[in-house]
Amino acid sequence: MTSILVAGGAGYIGSHITRLLLQMGYQPIIFDNLSTGHIESVPEGVKIVVGDVRDTALVTSALLEYKIEAVVHLCASSIVSESVSDPLKYFDNNVCGAISLLKAMSAASVSKLVFSSTAAVYGEPTRVPIHESDQKVPINPYGESKLMIETIIRSTSINCVAFRYFNVAGAGFGVGEMHDCETHLIPCIIKNTLHQKPAFIFGTDYNTADGTCVRDYVHVVDLAVAHELGLQQLLKGQTGFQVYNLGTKNGMSVKEIINEIQKLINVDVVLKERRPGDPAVLVANADKAEKELHWKAERGAAEIVKDAVTFHVDQENTLRQKKQ
Repeated sequence: MTSILVAGGAGYIGSHITRLLLQMGYQPIIFDNLSTGHIESVPEGVKIVVGDVRDTALVTSALLEYKIEAVVHLCASSIVSESVSDPLKYFDNNVCGAISLLKAMSAASVSKLVFSSTAAVYGEPTRVPIHESDQKVPINPYGESKLMIETIIRSTSINCVAFRYFNVAGAGFGVGEMHDCETHLIPCIIKNTLHQKPAFIFGTDYNTADGTCVRDYVHVVDLAVAHELGLQQLLKGQTGFQVYNLGTKNGMSVKEIINEIQKLINVDVVLKERRPGDPAVLVANADKAEKELHWKAERGAAEIVKDAVTFHVDQENTLRQKKQ
């Protein structure tokens, strides 16, 4: 059984990847400091090493102890607005964390890495949809930190598949988004609505059809599938650094997403000023992933929203039952 270290495996995306790897016959080992991840997201029987990825000795020990063959690196601070207000936190956690992991992999002779990058590396795109080869001028420290990590990985002998995520959303395998301070659009709207609070639209003066930001929303289960396909490529012997956009090729505005949610629950909307660091439009050209990995997003916005609403309603019902 192939052992895979999932760094950040107790988080939103990591918990989905871990479950898919289990289904596919891998042996995932989670490494997580649980600062934003949740111990209850760790599947029964899956081992977890609790620690900070910047602890190179601990990461090295885990790689050796569990005979890890490849790493999926998801550990990162990822809130764009926070990266603007506290950039040093992002460069420390994201860049220094990645360097620590790479040192540990070198020490343990592990040469295969799937890296979680981001569409934020592109900044304001020069064309839409965005291709992997397009210019990369991040407009926030989060995107800058991820681009730095890509550059660092390229300079090493690590064989890497890097995925530039667009907007990951939805839920599957009985897990979903459970951020203590929620900033992502879909769960934020749903949770606010379930708590009888308004949903906020940050900025209505963008250069888009309806004035709100346009994003490419990709289902988290589709994203997990891409990571397993990336692992397959590496385990078959792919060398060097390969990068892929992960998205649906279709953009939806904030208002359009709210309209989808309103088909299922009533949403009270409040308009607010723009948030710092948000590009107007981010939509993926994912042809490279489709051609080389045979990956394509199978789930659209309606399914993303339905799965997210179902998950959060179930969460609220569970919490109410516990209080009774």
